[in-house]
Amino acid sequence: MVSRKILLPLLSVVLTGLACGPVGLPGATPPVAPEAIATLVAATLTALAPPTAGDTPSPPPLPSPSETEEPAATAPPVLRVAYTSAGEAWLLEGAGPPVQITHTGGVQSVVISADGLRIAYLRRGTPEGPAELRAVNRDGSGDLALLTPAQASTLHPLDGFLRIEPSNFSFIPGSHVLFVNTRAVAEGPGLLKFNDLYQLDADTALLTPVFPAEEGGDFSVSPDGSQLAIVRPSSISMANTDGSGLRPDLVVFDPVLTYSEYEYYPLVVWMADSSSAGVVIPSREPLGADPTASAWRIPAHSGSAVRLVTIPGEFFFFGMGPHSLLAPDLTRLAFARETTTPDIYQLILANTDGSGETVFDTGRFFWQGWSPDASRFLYGSDLPGSLQLGQVGGGASWAGEGTDVRWLNASEYVFLAGHSGAWELKKGVVGGAISTLVMSTSDFFSYDYSW
Repeated sequence: MVSRKILLPLLSVVLTGLACGPVGLPGATPPVAPEAIATLVAATLTALAPPTAGDTPSPPPLPSPSETEEPAATAPPVLRVAYTSAGEAWLLEGAGPPVQITHTGGVQSVVISADGLRIAYLRRGTPEGPAELRAVNRDGSGDLALLTPAQASTLHPLDGFLRIEPSNFSFIPGSHVLFVNTRAVAEGPGLLKFNDLYQLDADTALLTPVFPAEEGGDFSVSPDGSQLAIVRPSSISMANTDGSGLRPDLVVFDPVLTYSEYEYYPLVVWMADSSSAGVVIPSREPLGADPTASAWRIPAHSGSAVRLVTIPGEFFFFGMGPHSLLAPDLTRLAFARETTTPDIYQLILANTDGSGETVFDTGRFFWQGWSPDASRFLYGSDLPGSLQLGQVGGGASWAGEGTDVRWLNASEYVFLAGHSGAWELKKGVVGGAISTLVMSTSDFFSYDYSW
């Protein structure tokens, strides 16, 4: 756990850099056509019916070769990683070499669609200049401007701001449509969000308003792409992804003090079956004498949000990265608690009914996220970060040197190592080796993957 004295100067940088990316979804099994079912039933009844008088029963037909063949093996998933290097977007597919897919320069961040075929990216002509949102196919073709600086600045009155530009953007699972919200850029510091929300088709550049200013916000989409959690600094709402079926203010809370120019937007985590979302909300004053947090469960389609637990501990600073302290199955959460030794904390796991509180480790930590099956988790000990792999009900083992972890599945993860101008994206396997996937010369490294 980083000292609060260390964390406060870094807070503004961290809050502006938070981002998360979509995860590929497995393909669904196609349904059996009704006429095919009827044919099979009729054939079965005919075969079972007794022969009529004078009929000579025929022997059953021999199975066709296709009926005796073994079903084709399912192809293993292909890992596609979109990333930035030297001001361009690149793509790594499986074991192939990285391929440069843009030639515009100034690329700062990327996201990739769940099918791995379309990559959206944010670029600036100069480091501090206006931002443009674009998209390109995985082979570098079809490069398309989605939201230009001129278009963005017509979305809201400027009211003395320098310009308007995209804030957060990510693909809706199973589609090439992005969710995008916007922010104002002023002369001074601060993250001035309009709390709006748009859909933006990455194939056609069609921009569709979903929620106007102060009725949208940050967003988290369910894995099946049907539901949308809308996050603002004092509330969380739920709606269908087209904006219909709005259930406003399911969770209402006091805005959390960040001791900076930035507002706090809680992180929402979805269950794998998309039935519910969860969120952990720190108490209003993280530097108060007795900080706490409340964990909530929010049903996707109907019903009220349920407060799972309110528990004392350090949640704000420990969980200020892009990794939820609440496990994906919403049964456990992680947090820190101060010890009597300055800058030394306990890493604590607990059930979301308040039971089973366990001190897992003691030291200085930064949280790096739960595995998708909630059985493991990664955390850093000390800065810049020696990653530790924790096992629920077990111990910890070394998992690499780095940060910005993303879990691919229950046993594989990727993470970022290195420093400005010399980044390495690495892949780790639980109980196995660590390998380097790509290297980048960017000052700031952005990556996203489909799987």
